Amino acid sequence: MLIRAIPRFKPSLSCDELFTVFRQTFNDTAFSDLRVSYFETEFAKFIGASSAIAVPSARMGLSLALSALGLEKGAEILLPSLTFFSIPAMIAYMGFVPVFIDIEPTTYLLDLDQAERRITPKTRAIIPTHLYGQPVNMDHVLDIADRHGLIVIEDCAQSCGARFKGKRTGSFGDIGYFTFGPTKPFTTLGGGMITCKDPKVAEKIRAAMHDFTPLGRVDVLKAAVKGAAMKMATNRSLFGSFLWPALRVFRVFGKDPIEESFREPVKPITGIPAHYFRRLTSVQSDVGASQLQRIDRLSAIRHRNGKYLAERLLGTHDLIVPTVNEDAEHIFTSFVVQTSDRQYLSRELLRMGVDTATGYMSACSDLEMFRDYRTECPNASLAIANMLHLPVYHTLGIKELEYIVSSVKKALDVT
Repeated sequence: MLIRAIPRFKPSLSCDELFTVFRQTFNDTAFSDLRVSYFETEFAKFIGASSAIAVPSARMGLSLALSALGLEKGAEILLPSLTFFSIPAMIAYMGFVPVFIDIEPTTYLLDLDQAERRITPKTRAIIPTHLYGQPVNMDHVLDIADRHGLIVIEDCAQSCGARFKGKRTGSFGDIGYFTFGPTKPFTTLGGGMITCKDPKVAEKIRAAMHDFTPLGRVDVLKAAVKGAAMKMATNRSLFGSFLWPALRVFRVFGKDPIEESFREPVKPITGIPAHYFRRLTSVQSDVGASQLQRIDRLSAIRHRNGKYLAERLLGTHDLIVPTVNEDAEHIFTSFVVQTSDRQYLSRELLRMGVDTATGYMSACSDLEMFRDYRTECPNASLAIANMLHLPVYHTLGIKELEYIVSSVKKALDVT
């Protein structure tokens, strides 16, 4: 038993929030639109957006937004190569052209100078992805968009609550999309949100969702059970006693059951599944409204933890630590390092009780499914081959962070 074993992530759901879900799911008002509307209003206030619309997921929100914006088929949309595959897959499925742009090597954010060079007469939109919790330089994005007449669609899937020059991500662009999956620092056990500047576009999105049905009671309960299971599994004592030894055994065979259980098959979108046409429920909205009350506190802790790791790991042999852009408030949804042999580092850290992950992003410009849009993005390709996610979540204290730092240095033979 290794009590000091550190899980790779920790759900942000509180026990009270889980209890609320279990208690209210069978209540007659569990699927009332009024509480969903309240959550939308409070979320818009929190972000500083004109309006917010609850959607089934980030990818479905993007689909609804692109339809409402009225872009012509064949329009080009700039986005980073390093992103979740379903975003360019949805763009391509809808008849638009994803134009992959390389990233900055240590922030993992869109290379805006390269993005501007790739603009053509067919370019209609740009998607700045605030990856791993760090905002893109939105002054630069808006300047490019203004000069070239582009629509700005912010990818805030990993940056809910992050700020650039004091303004939150999702409040800069024409559209912003968020996702609230169970592993996110801000969660409603699924679903997402769209923020929107133009009320006409917002109304089109709402109209398109008119016939969507709420997530079923059984589906809500399944999500809550999954959330409760993750909370129990990442309890330090239980993790060290049971899950950590099991992970070490699986690692001998080159397996990572946690990552495999969450990873989606990387494949093109050939049709919209029925479960994409589901609305957020009141129960989920209550969880979201509750999480809004403490999101800034949890973000501040992750910011502190990420800063601590970055400062103490800087200069470590064979390790690249993330850098933070000026004027950006990085909330460290993930703390991503790069090393030449991440399998070795991951294996050694797990042996010492520090669980890690390789993550779910892709260098999409390298994927076979996007061969028609392929372009060279060397920084993204190198990052995806070498990156490793270290624990950085809100329940980690200084002692745990010190142990992570000392374990990394020990694994890389740094004294």
